Amino acid sequence: MMPSASTNGPFDRLETRKEYMRGYLQQYRHSNRLRLQLYGRKWRQQNRDRYLAIKRRSYIRRRDIALAYARKRRLELQKRVFSMLGGCCVACGDADFYHLKLDHIRGKRLCARLERRSATSGTGLYIWLINHPEFTLREAQLLCHNCNQMKSLFPAQFYRHFPQVK
Repeated sequence: MMPSASTNGPFDRLETRKEYMRGYLQQYRHSNRLRLQLYGRKWRQQNRDRYLAIKRRSYIRRRDIALAYARKRRLELQKRVFSMLGGCCVACGDADFYHLKLDHIRGKRLCARLERRSATSGTGLYIWLINHPEFTLREAQLLCHNCNQMKSLFPAQFYRHFPQVK
C-alpha cells in the first residue's frame, strides 16, 4: 500500500503546524531574548547604512499613519494640560480649545528649566507638564491667541485691562 501524499506526520493540517511554529518561536524568543537583542544591536552597528535604509522605507510606507497618531496623541496631551489649567483664557474667559495657548508666566525662566530636560515644545513639553502638575499650575497659564499677543506686544496696556492675570 502506498502512503498518501498529504501525510505530514503530526502536522496533517496546515493550521496545526502554524500554531506549533508560532508557539515554538514565541518560546524561543522569550528564552533567548538577551542573546537576540545583542545580535540585533551588533547587526545594526555593522550594517548601519542598510539598517537606516530599511527604517526609512518602513517609515515612508506608514508615514501618514504615524503622523496622524502623533497629532492625535499631542492633542490628547494638550487637552489634559489645558484642563489642568482650567480650560479657558484667564484674561477674557474664551474657552475654545483651538484659540487657547500655553503662556509661560515668567517667560524665559520656564524655557530655561525645560531646555535642561530637552522638552521645550510639542509632545515632550506636554508630557513633562502632566508629570509635574505643581510646577505647571505655578509657572503656566492659558491665554487665548489675542490675549497672548497683547501680553507680549503691549504688556502695559494688557496688565491695565486684565490686572488679575499673572
